[in-house]
Amino acid sequence: METLREEEVLRLEEALLKKMEDRLTPLMEQAARDAARMAMQRLRLDMMAHISRHEETIHRAHSKIGTYSWLLRPIKTTTPSCCGIGSNDLGLFR
Repeated sequence: METLREEEVLRLEEALLKKMEDRLTPLMEQAARDAARMAMQRLRLDMMAHISRHEETIHRAHSKIGTYSWLLRPIKTTTPSCCGIGSNDLGLFR
């Protein structure tokens, strides 16, 4: 009789643990999602603050690019000849 009670208690404990686990799992998943969302929001705010601190520097750099646009002109290249790249320019192999 006592063995039967122990088995019954163990079965009830397992059922109770299963119910608790079923309730706890979604709560843990939600807590993990919330923590990840908070971390991403903090990261986003930190990045925005960092960019805004350097915004003036970025604008100055962009305005200087317009001033020195001649530096960004296309580079003239020569067409490769049968004897190698630019060999016609060197006067070799004529």
